[in-house]
Amino acid sequence: MRRVTGFPAAKQKEVLSVLTLNTSDGQPSCRTPGGNVKAQCENQRAGISSTIRGLLHPPNIICLQELQEPPSCLADTFKLLPLTAQSHQGRCMTLIRKECLGPEIKLGRQDVQGPCILTHISIRAVKGREFHLVLINGHLAPFKEGESKRFQQVAEALDKARVLCPYANAYLIAGDMNMRENETAPMCSRLGLVDGWEATGKPQRHRYTWDTTRNLYYENGMMYKARYDRLMWTRNSEVSVRWGLQVIDKSASEDPHCFFSDHFGLLVQLDLGDQSS
Repeated sequence: MRRVTGFPAAKQKEVLSVLTLNTSDGQPSCRTPGGNVKAQCENQRAGISSTIRGLLHPPNIICLQELQEPPSCLADTFKLLPLTAQSHQGRCMTLIRKECLGPEIKLGRQDVQGPCILTHISIRAVKGREFHLVLINGHLAPFKEGESKRFQQVAEALDKARVLCPYANAYLIAGDMNMRENETAPMCSRLGLVDGWEATGKPQRHRYTWDTTRNLYYENGMMYKARYDRLMWTRNSEVSVRWGLQVIDKSASEDPHCFFSDHFGLLVQLDLGDQSS
């Protein structure tokens, strides 16, 4: 949450930049250069940290999934929030940029619902009033046959988010949702959600967060593309997209098929206080 400069004063808005990434922590790519597993894991974590720090539009909030241990490489810049959530693989952890915290931006209560962490954040003076956000960071059930379970997990997380802060201006979901494309319309319709990628015009360059035709992470792995990772928000949320979703897919080395995770990151910058589509 930072004040955007370079705009006329009347058009300045509070901006929230959110990154979600399944880290595949502790399981480096099969194409990682030699060395023992511990060294490869340390290189993987340092590489993810370096990639995040090097982003043109750095995130205010990071939602990480599949972590085996806290991301110490980011500790100088980001505050790790207290609660974590256990998923079917590793833990979900939420971080907020330290420079964002202060009198104007406060962390409220957190809660856990299944594989999701819920965090209430309040921001003062957004269009002259206090803005309340509940962020849901989750890693949902895997595999095609997990569709009904994923729907249940999102529905329960939203229910708890509304209890955590019934008066929130926005409910935002970020994470590895493991959703298939045919799940998007029914979930959005039944739960009143907006899919961020669809809301930003379905940019093909930033569609896939899983692409094993490029990211040869697993030896003899299947080669396919998918949009497992999502940024979504409730339809009545007072947010609008400043620019479209961006897939973060920087390779780990000169090898164009070696990456720091089997997933790509997903980044969005939102204006707060505007009605979403």
